[in-house]
Amino acid sequence: MSLLSVLSNARSSLSVTSQQTAVVSRNVANAQDPSATRKYANSVYTRPGAVEIRSISQSSDPALYRALINAQSSLGTNKTIADSLDRLREVIGDVDSPTSPSSSLAALKDALTDLAASPESAQLQRAAVDKAKAMTASLNTASDAVQAMRKDADTELKQSADAMRKLLSDLETVNNGVVVGTRSGDDVTDLVDRRDQIVADISKYVGVSVRSRGDNDIILTTDSGIVMFDKMPRSIEFSSTSSFDPSIRMDNNVAARRPGAFKIDGVDISANGSMPVRSGSLQGLLQVRDEMGPEFQEKLDMMARGLVEQFQETGGPGLFQSGSGTDPITARSIMIAARVDYTAGGDASRLRDGTVNAASTSPNTAGDSGYSQWLNKLVGKVTSPLDLQPYDWSSATPGTFGAGQNSSLGDFSAASIAWLEGKRADATEGRSYQKIMVSRAQETLSNSTGINLDEEMTRLLDLERSFQASTKLIATVGEMLDQLINIA
Repeated sequence: MSLLSVLSNARSSLSVTSQQTAVVSRNVANAQDPSATRKYANSVYTRPGAVEIRSISQSSDPALYRALINAQSSLGTNKTIADSLDRLREVIGDVDSPTSPSSSLAALKDALTDLAASPESAQLQRAAVDKAKAMTASLNTASDAVQAMRKDADTELKQSADAMRKLLSDLETVNNGVVVGTRSGDDVTDLVDRRDQIVADISKYVGVSVRSRGDNDIILTTDSGIVMFDKMPRSIEFSSTSSFDPSIRMDNNVAARRPGAFKIDGVDISANGSMPVRSGSLQGLLQVRDEMGPEFQEKLDMMARGLVEQFQETGGPGLFQSGSGTDPITARSIMIAARVDYTAGGDASRLRDGTVNAASTSPNTAGDSGYSQWLNKLVGKVTSPLDLQPYDWSSATPGTFGAGQNSSLGDFSAASIAWLEGKRADATEGRSYQKIMVSRAQETLSNSTGINLDEEMTRLLDLERSFQASTKLIATVGEMLDQLINIA
């Protein structure tokens, strides 16, 4: 091999070492970025002893990446539900909380029992009225908390729609850069990292599926098959609802009383849609707003209607009445009758005599101050079974009810709070489990494709030695050439 060939090979080695050093230095600079993958230079032999860099590649593991985005989607669902139900529980409490509807009903029953033992006591009469007011306040507060939870979910859906539009717009810009760079043979590894991070961010909102095609292009769909991105973003549509009450439901017969649908590429992604998504925070928010919230509200309304029915007098509604005066009787509208509210000029003794309703005929015909039969009957009403029926909002006829449940008010109220606690416990357990899964997936993916600073520093030392060897070889060849020239 001639000295000129040796010199040329040494120069090519020096050039390759310089480029490899630049790649390793970039890895070191990105070592703290959890989304960055390890980059490496692909070198090839062009002639005997000579090398050059043809391309820059990156570490990847599609299976681990898919596991990560799936875990993030599942975490999004469970975390959204758990966080919403946690906030609701802070207001309502659990079965044993003194302010919960079930505890308030038990306290009312105890107050009526005490009054039945001493029906002439004005203090106990007022205490029973106070417990009745606490019962209605508990239902009012619980209903308001449920509707606030639904409104919060609706607001988050609006924010999620805005965020997803921004992410999809960013994805279009980055993906175009990847495709153009791939066609021209440029280094697109940093752009691919950025694109993967955008897709991972989108997966927190909705379960996604990524399909690759020519020129490093991708197609992004939801886990139910709705296209979100194919060369350009598809539409994200959502109209928020200004306010919520028990009648704002997806099954309401009046279209104007239904909450706004969330659509991707014109397709409703809710459980009532043709292609509902299976995971992600959007799915959790829709569950809270359109399923769990209305179902628990329905239970509260059934309690309210049960109280009105069980405390009926001969002339109509007694101790408990609807603030609206008409059906549907809801937990939001229930209140005690003004005629028995001693704080508003009413007479608490009417509770003993069964004359809370002005049209009622008192069973205490003798006007006996020790009369307790009506009070004992009211105590029994709390524990006696009745047909509790939910209001059928899908019916065009007001006052229509769905299938009933045969249960006592006491048992039903306790079971309703237990139902809520069960849903919260399931979501909390799912949230904890999926957090672990996300953490493990991130760690495993980082170990497989991420940047190990120790390894990169070792690689830099190796490249430094290679650089020094090439430099020394060039210097030696140069000296030899100088000697040949001097001899000539």
